[in-house]
Amino acid sequence: RGGKEACAAKDKYCYTPLHHAISEDASVDVVRLLIDRGGGKEACEAKDISGQTPLHVACANGASDNVVRLLIDRGGGKEACEAKDDDGQTPLHKACKYGASENVVHLLIEQGGGKEACEAKNNYDWTPLHCACSEGASEGVIQLLIDMGGGKEACEAKNDDGDTPLHHACKGWASEGVVRLLIDSGGKELCVVQDKDGNTPLHLACRRKEKLDVICVLIDRGGKEACAKQNSGGNIPLHCAWEADKSEEIIRILVENSEDALSDIKEAPSVLFSAAVNDPCSAEGIARLVKKDKTIVNLKDKKGRTLLEVSCEEVTKEIKAALFFFKRYEMDERPKYESSTCKVFLAVDHDYEDEEVGGKTK
Repeated sequence: RGGKEACAAKDKYCYTPLHHAISEDASVDVVRLLIDRGGGKEACEAKDISGQTPLHVACANGASDNVVRLLIDRGGGKEACEAKDDDGQTPLHKACKYGASENVVHLLIEQGGGKEACEAKNNYDWTPLHCACSEGASEGVIQLLIDMGGGKEACEAKNDDGDTPLHHACKGWASEGVVRLLIDSGGKELCVVQDKDGNTPLHLACRRKEKLDVICVLIDRGGKEACAKQNSGGNIPLHCAWEADKSEEIIRILVENSEDALSDIKEAPSVLFSAAVNDPCSAEGIARLVKKDKTIVNLKDKKGRTLLEVSCEEVTKEIKAALFFFKRYEMDERPKYESSTCKVFLAVDHDYEDEEVGGKTK
């Protein structure tokens, strides 16, 4: 009863009955009925308060292949696939962001103009591949977007923050397989591309992810160049890992691949100072670096302080003692005090008379 007028009625969010039915996973028969009664293409073109068509809603809510196909066919084909909401997102953006199936993604690309659909950018210059990488899409979906989006060109696309899809994969939920796929398709040079803040994918992986396998892939493909890149704050990936309290294994691998880079940061050794101040467990890594290049002990930060002076001012007595050893012994002989907490050396406790405070440290 009410026919087209009832089917076209909108609530306070400008949802029509067709929007509601799709958001509630209605069957294809119900969707077809609402389209037929609501004016056909006109019903499919109706937009909610955010500018979303029923096809946008379907792609964001895991609708079946049949429902998506019906909305495309009755909504004008390519025209329906090209419709953008208020954020500039096409239905393909929505599908990639909300985990639509590979079949639905393929259908939207195929009906939306192929490469053209994959290249569409929202208001923030995100392509559908950016969305997929950010939200942990499957390798199948990623492969599809790369293959139909221009291969290397799709992987090189940057949003308004300077992020490539690999940046999004590394700070999002992407698997090791997806990271490998992006690098294989876009080239290993993607590993050293920097966003507007100077961060490479490795910076972001070290800051956001605990997955050792992803970090290992980025180091393997990006080499020491990736480990040596400084962001706009002067930090290399190792610094980000220290700040994010990553596992000892991740720190160890980064230290092994960053020693040359750290030794080169003579003017402002922010990585070492930040590690000394913020993370006692990083002292072992600092010890290895000092052993390789003893001049690091005498480097000064922007305030003119050496590592020892920083430790005396801001760090626990254990770190202070450890850094004092670096200067006193220059790593040529084993210190007389070793802290299991700091993990600077491998042996266990000895008494040490702290010359700075005139007492014994245990």
